[in-house]
Amino acid sequence: MKKPVVIGALAILVGTSPMSSFAQAPTKEERDALRAERQENRDEARTQRQENREEVKEGREGARAERQGERKEGMQDRAENRAENYKEKFETRYARAQERIAAVLERLQEAGADTATLEGYIDTLEEKVDAVSAAFDALDDAIASGEREQVDGAREAVRAARSDMREYYKTTVREEAKSIISELRNS
Repeated sequence: MKKPVVIGALAILVGTSPMSSFAQAPTKEERDALRAERQENRDEARTQRQENREEVKEGREGARAERQGERKEGMQDRAENRAENYKEKFETRYARAQERIAAVLERLQEAGADTATLEGYIDTLEEKVDAVSAAFDALDDAIASGEREQVDGAREAVRAARSDMREYYKTTVREEAKSIISELRNS
């Protein structure tokens, strides 16, 4: 029991009441103010966390969109390169075939064969080759647009034009050249 006496005596010496040195319970108004302050702090913290989440989410979405854009550009570049290589390969092959056809035509003319029909077929073949080149140009435009449906349609047009040209060469030009050669051998 000596402790309260000592504290009371010290409080008297200092000049305060002995009861003011002990903690007093807060009043209802003070408690309500403390609760409101804590609730306000919680709300601010919750708002700050939500803002931080949104910033992180926006950053992720921006990075994802950037990666997708880079991926799309890379795919478009690869598609352009493939189409260009395919076109160059076609032009090279056709140039060699054209040289061979010209050589055969020249030999047939030197042998005195009637090559008027074959020359007409070769002109038609050249028109079909031009159609394939136009289809390649349309494919380049479609790739540049970046729309999948257009690219697929243009790619299919190239296949169809190339197939048509190839089939015409095999069934018409080559067969006519073979028939002229067999006529020369038989005569």
